[in-house]
Parts: sequence; structure tokens; C-alpha cells
Amino acid sequence: MLYNYTYPATSYDSLIVGVIVIISTVVLAYLFLRRPEERLKGRKLLLSASLFIELLFAALLMLFDQNLMQYGTLHWGVLLVYFFLIGVFGALSIAKKRTVYPRILALFSVLLVVAIIADAAFGLPFTQFYSPGGGWSYLFGFGASGTSSYFYTSLYVTGLLLFAVIDFIISLTLSGLKRRK
Repeated sequence: MLYNYTYPATSYDSLIVGVIVIISTVVLAYLFLRRPEERLKGRKLLLSASLFIELLFAALLMLFDQNLMQYGTLHWGVLLVYFFLIGVFGALSIAKKRTVYPRILALFSVLLVVAIIADAAFGLPFTQFYSPGGGWSYLFGFGASGTSSYFYTSLYVTGLLLFAVIDFIISLTLSGLKRRK
């Protein structure tokens, strides 16, 4: 007798999150298991990976979140400016020896974190979705019923927030490191 087994629908959501966690773990291990004289190079590599993932989340949010484009055009424009500024100052932080670029990158990263948390706390005040207390459920609801949120919107916002914090920490450590010859 043959069994007719149907495979469940493939969900790539957990795969995306799993790959990000695995890559982050490998890069962090690479960073901290190196010799002290190679840590600067390792931190720059970690910053490169973190910036790439953060810029990827920002690009996905700008391209595929229709609500952001239609109802939050101010947020979309600010995210576009942030995307270019982080790209420029991230590249300068990695390529140049001056410590001012990582500090500027850290400043922009912390401003984004504060802006996302304030936006959620005040209920998305500069959008047509404004509702007191509704910002948390929309930005971090992950598609739960009644939140009017989409899973991918929450995934992209959470990823952007997480990697902005990581960029902030790495940028601060880069601005404090002295080059050894």
C-alpha cells in the first residue's frame, strides 16, 4: 500500500531568521577568537557584514512594504536618506583610518533606534496609521491577528533595529581602537 504523504507548505520565514542567526554567530566567533593584533581587521569585517544585512533590511522595507510607500511617505523618505548615509559612512568607516567616521555611523545608528522606538511608542504619529498604542503592534506584531501588520514588515523593522544596534556597538569599538604597526 502506498501512502500519499503531502508535504507542508514551505515557510521561508524561519529559514531567513535561522540563516541570519547562524551567519551572525559565525562572524562573532571569528571576531572574538582572533589574536589581539588582528581584532581591528575582524571588527571591520563584522561591521561590513552587519552593514550589509542592515542595508538589506532597509532596502527590502523600502521596496516591498506597500503601506510604508503609500501611507508613510515621510518615513520612506527618511529611510532612503538613512540608507545612503549609512552606506557612505559605513564604507568610510571600513576604508579610512580616521575615527570620526565610525562615530558618525554610531550617531546615525542610535538615531534610527531612537526614532523607531519613539515612532512605535507614539503610535506612528506621522502616518495615516496613527493610533495611540498601535505602533508596537504594527511594527512588531509579526502578523498577529488584529494588528494589521504583515509578518515581513515586522521582520524587516526588527532586523533593521537589531542590526542598527549592532552597528552602533561595533562603530563605538572601532572609534576607540588604536592602530598598531
